[in-house]
Amino acid sequence: QATHVVLAQYEKYSSGVKEFKISGSRIYPTKDWVPIGNFTAAYGENEQTFSLPTSTYVRYLKLRFLSHYGDEYMCTVSQIKVHGKTMMENFELDLEQHDREVNQRLQAFDGDQLLINETELKEEEIDK
Repeated sequence: QATHVVLAQYEKYSSGVKEFKISGSRIYPTKDWVPIGNFTAAYGENEQTFSLPTSTYVRYLKLRFLSHYGDEYMCTVSQIKVHGKTMMENFELDLEQHDREVNQRLQAFDGDQLLINETELKEEEIDK
């Protein structure tokens, strides 16, 4: 699950990317790219981080540069970084959170409350 994309432009004598679009896919080659988002980069020579709005699991990203700043002959991207989590990391985090919630609920009950609830259930079954 890609969460952030970092674009860097270090070239002094070139135009920088302004607007771009990111799509993703689980397989490659493909004709079915899932739209992830449209972004606008700030003007300047530095790294810029963009948070991806969707939580789609993709293996491949396609960046399409739509416009640029300046009128230099070249428009460069020096570096592209993608940050995120694997599906297994997300499953482990969900499992840990679920375990914590179960343990908190178990600690909230003491033995007397459990016995009362069991007695109430048995009485309801008898009434039926």
